[in-house]
Amino acid sequence: MACECNTGKESELFVITPLMFRDSTSIYKRVNDPPVRNSQEAFMMEMRAARMVQAADSLLKLVSELKQTAIFSGFASLNDHVEQRRVEFNQLGEKTDRMLSRIGEEAAASLKELESHYSSSAQKTIQNLQP
Repeated sequence: MACECNTGKESELFVITPLMFRDSTSIYKRVNDPPVRNSQEAFMMEMRAARMVQAADSLLKLVSELKQTAIFSGFASLNDHVEQRRVEFNQLGEKTDRMLSRIGEEAAASLKELESHYSSSAQKTIQNLQP
């Protein structure tokens, strides 16, 4: 059996012997034999399983990081909210203190005014004259 191949400038003659052809087909047959094919399939399944395990591990790590981020950002926003409410209550407390101080000052002024009216009134002079 002969095969002629043109390479462009010169022609070369390649001879494929039946022995070479038989060897190549026997190699092909050996690769396709059930034990070899089964071992190849087993190897491929092991590789796929290992990749699936790595992917699952990656996903678990990602979910864990997302949970931590959600928890910590939740704490941060909660802390911000608590701080905001604390400031609001402090302002409300200061406003209440100012209002109470003003009410106390007004009550004291009113009491002084009432005392001055009482002391200058006729009722006091009459009570002072009676034994």
